[in-house]
Amino acid sequence: QGPAAAIGLSLVIGIVIAEVLQQLGAEQVRVKWPNDIYLQDRKLSGILVELTGKTGDAAQIVSGAGINLVMRRVESDVVNQGWISLQEAGVVIDRNLLAARLIKE
Repeated sequence: QGPAAAIGLSLVIGIVIAEVLQQLGAEQVRVKWPNDIYLQDRKLSGILVELTGKTGDAAQIVSGAGINLVMRRVESDVVNQGWISLQEAGVVIDRNLLAARLIKE
């Protein structure tokens, strides 16, 4: 089926990340279609999925996610959307535990 078979992949990855974060204490996270995770109505995580290939052939997929664990404050003109880190939300999650749980899922 090629790249068309991976259309919903960013949403699936987002759901898995949100579930893991909830299990580890960030209970109020939510997935914002198609590739963001929000906490307290601000962006906590972004997901990127890059697909290459032709219809009918195998697809090559590269995916990645950035999760704001600890962030320094930046001016609003540098970042043009509301964002939050787990630290700012008062959620403490060990980055190694988070990585292990995400890989397992």
